[in-house]
Amino acid sequence: MYQEGYNKLFKGLIVVLIDIRLNNFNICPDILGYIIIVSALGILENQHSAYGKAKSFAIALIFFSIPDIYQANNILDGIGVSNYNILFMIISTIAGIMELVLIYYISEGIINIAKDRGLNELAEKADERWEGILVIEAIILISTPFYLNINIDIFAIYLLGIGIIAFIMHILFISLTKDIGKVLG
Repeated sequence: MYQEGYNKLFKGLIVVLIDIRLNNFNICPDILGYIIIVSALGILENQHSAYGKAKSFAIALIFFSIPDIYQANNILDGIGVSNYNILFMIISTIAGIMELVLIYYISEGIINIAKDRGLNELAEKADERWEGILVIEAIILISTPFYLNINIDIFAIYLLGIGIIAFIMHILFISLTKDIGKVLG
């Protein structure tokens, strides 16, 4: 029963991670991923209360992800600062913080269930993955406002580097949810 929840969680997190755009439309929108995550956490919340807390944030992220379906332009395209870009930056920052809390509660559930079952290595692995995501996402969230004052070319190179590291950290966390479904499900 719980393995189905972990499989859905894995799939939902993958959908959120993937960002494929066609003519400014996200053809794999985050909103679908968050709906799958809410469904998964609905199954898993009976296994640990942390999943119920995570579910609340996933529901909120459904609404915060709506602006991501269509973006008129990229904030790093050199067009300049506009009200749309600033509003999108604020919404993205709030959504980023909420996603971080979502990942925290998912990690907390995994860690506590693993410890209860005597799977200390698994709990430690989940904690390390959470801490890695926390550090990299904190760096991204803290640096985002500086976009307005930094040379766009330098900031784009910085974002590419930090983005690659963040992508790897998220892949490691997502793969953990797949593995945990086999053990804790």
